[in-house]
Amino acid sequence: MRAASWSALRRVAILLGVFAAAFVAGQLGTWLHAPLAWMIGPMITTAAITLLFSQRAPPALLRVIGQLVIGGALGLHLTPDAFDRIIANAVPIIAGALILTAAATAYGVAQSRLFGVHRATALYSTVPGGPIEMALLATQNGGDGARTALAQTLRIVFVVLVFPPALTIAAVSAPAVAIAAGGWWDTALLAAIALAAGLAASMVRLTSPFFLGPMMVVGALAASGIPHATHHAGVVPAAQILLGVSPGSMFRRDLFRGAGRFLLGTCLSTAFLIAVSAMVSLILGYLYDIDLATMMLANAPGAVTEMVITAEVLRLDVATVASFQFVRIAIALTLVGVIDRFLKQHRPA
Repeated sequence: MRAASWSALRRVAILLGVFAAAFVAGQLGTWLHAPLAWMIGPMITTAAITLLFSQRAPPALLRVIGQLVIGGALGLHLTPDAFDRIIANAVPIIAGALILTAAATAYGVAQSRLFGVHRATALYSTVPGGPIEMALLATQNGGDGARTALAQTLRIVFVVLVFPPALTIAAVSAPAVAIAAGGWWDTALLAAIALAAGLAASMVRLTSPFFLGPMMVVGALAASGIPHATHHAGVVPAAQILLGVSPGSMFRRDLFRGAGRFLLGTCLSTAFLIAVSAMVSLILGYLYDIDLATMMLANAPGAVTEMVITAEVLRLDVATVASFQFVRIAIALTLVGVIDRFLKQHRPA
């Protein structure tokens, strides 16, 4: 057998080993009744393996599969009442998005000066958005795409590690209705709908297309009163493993070398954004009578996929969290480019 074939087999074997370890970690977390065990356990385990053995990231297709499964399952929560709540909360949704984006942008500009980081790298690293989307924007504007992706991933990991346990300990979850597991035919039909929706959403360049596309299409069907069961038991935990392994694999050793000041700035920006999001959640929750747990996840500076999954696991208002997160990321992706171009025209990089 050729050397290339042996190398490919070795990579496959190592990847299977990573997922086996991720499964064990998820199962252990379940036995310990840890919140979001099937995503947090694999995330931590994969990060440790990647740092210790310089393991390559798994194929991006695996995260896409996880997003398709979870997006379709969560779309079933978008009932007619949920859509009414989204429309009723239009003002706090936009207000929260603008405040958090403005705060993150201001910190990004300050970080570039205080920590000697290239402005584009600091800006696109600090404003919460998808790691891939922000990394591409940073690269296009002269920044460091790899470090931008790392900073975005670090913040998401920190938020996922902090928010679910904190909300669980505080016992502030709302009484949402759980959706019963379905059979394999239900899984097949839901997966087909999710795939078609994801492909359509990617064609129109929707943010997180393979998550939000299925969620919106299945949600529209649910809001129309078309009944459908969710995936077979075990399918959703498997998808959460795929989503947990993905950010964990970002922790490559080469990205940490010589990045002390940058990582310090990232940690401080995460703490700053969590504090701002908590303040915004308290104020908007009080003004618009939305429960605090839902508002904390809705405004959390994480990623839409992870935050919506957390809302579902904690039985919170999935529709509200999804709408806040989606609008914030859409506004951030739009405004951060405008602000970056403005700064280039008026100040030196």
